[in-house]
Amino acid sequence: MQAHELVRATVAKAEKEKADSVNQEPQGVENEILERGDSLSSNFSDKRGDEVAKGCRNKKKIGNLPFKWNWIPAVGHSGGILMGGKEDMVELEAGDSGSYFVSMVIRDRRTNFRWEMMTVYGPANHDFSSIFLEELDRKCNSTVLPVVIGGDFNLIREMGDKNSSNYNWKLIDMFNEFIYENDLIEIKKGGGKYTWTNKQKCPILVNLDRVFVSLDWEAKFPLCHVQCLLRVGSDHCPILLTSGETDKVKTGRFFYEQKWMCQDNFRNVIQNKWTEFKNRSSGDFYSLDTWNGIIAALRCFLRGWGANLNGAYRKSKDRILNQLKVLDSLVDDNDSNSEIWSQRFALEIELEKVYDLEEKHWQQRGKSEWLTKGDANTGYFHTCANGRRRKNFIFSLEYEGITIRDNDELRKHIYDFYKDLFGAERNHNVGLTSEFWKNNLRVSDEDNILLLQDFTEMEVEKIIKELKVNSAPGPDGFPNSFYKDF
Repeated sequence: MQAHELVRATVAKAEKEKADSVNQEPQGVENEILERGDSLSSNFSDKRGDEVAKGCRNKKKIGNLPFKWNWIPAVGHSGGILMGGKEDMVELEAGDSGSYFVSMVIRDRRTNFRWEMMTVYGPANHDFSSIFLEELDRKCNSTVLPVVIGGDFNLIREMGDKNSSNYNWKLIDMFNEFIYENDLIEIKKGGGKYTWTNKQKCPILVNLDRVFVSLDWEAKFPLCHVQCLLRVGSDHCPILLTSGETDKVKTGRFFYEQKWMCQDNFRNVIQNKWTEFKNRSSGDFYSLDTWNGIIAALRCFLRGWGANLNGAYRKSKDRILNQLKVLDSLVDDNDSNSEIWSQRFALEIELEKVYDLEEKHWQQRGKSEWLTKGDANTGYFHTCANGRRRKNFIFSLEYEGITIRDNDELRKHIYDFYKDLFGAERNHNVGLTSEFWKNNLRVSDEDNILLLQDFTEMEVEKIIKELKVNSAPGPDGFPNSFYKDF
């Protein structure tokens, strides 16, 4: 067993007692293990054992979006860090890892700016805190790039980071000294005072999750900020680092939403509207025209109905989130009020129902078919959907050795290209003679009669039942699941 694996196994055992370790002094460990932790190595072999990579792990794909991953494995249900990066906007050049961190060197393809992102998970057993900080110190001293360090440090910087009086001043001084020696700046969080709770009615609240940046990284992104997101289910609050740059791509195309099937009486609404639109059509119309007319009317109805439903979702979600924020502010002043925590738990259950609908919404757009239903990965699906939009957006085109980047020029070039491609057919004066096909290769009269027969309702129903549920919708915006359900 390698040195870092021995340390990880011991730390993983301590992680299971994390709630107790915040209240109590940690138990002692063998000095031999502490000494072995001084010489830690990084293992980048793929889990399948195919090869050893000297940078980030081999590319894996989420949907159609290429990802690179770096991780250290968990031991049982404890420990472990997973770090991933999209390669649509940045290039991930190298990776590193230790017992308590994983990192990636990132290059912005647009500006060529390079920096190193580190994700950390500090030990809950504070006997390992000095090893943790020494490892980070060695890593910071070994890199010449701007750095961003974020994660669960399991350490506090001052008395205000904890709602109890149980402090370890030695660890506080050690943590602040590490920050000072490496010229790091903490990006102050908005949205909450504490990031961890033991989730009791009279809870312990601690600020454990942070983001630090180097001076040169802050100079590059002066508008960067960190937001403490709402905690639901987990004992930690997610924290979001934003560089201050946002790009949004909007689309006005209609999409049938799978989440609508979760609404009460939705099936009856569709059936009633279908009958209503069908009765409006004239019997003299061709069947295909009648079908297109009904689909168009239904699409128009669902667009407005869905917009109203989304508005109701947002209002419900905002109401719950605002109530949770009010309760959190009350907890900062009176953390022992059991009634407040009971109200918060009830609101979390109500919010989970809204998040389930959001998960279905973004899962449909993320196109991640290999994920099982029920996985709470709304943020992941959201990321996949945004990645697909960015991938479909045309930033530049190469034409006859010239790179076209201007939006107006791109639009004109695309229009001219397809106008020429789908324009008037050119006369090539080429054709086939009547004797080209041999008699045994031609369709017989009997086969021709069979092929020209009308489709039966049973044949159409059989084909619809065999369609894949998760296929992309057609031009009308309705996926196969709609036709299978109705």
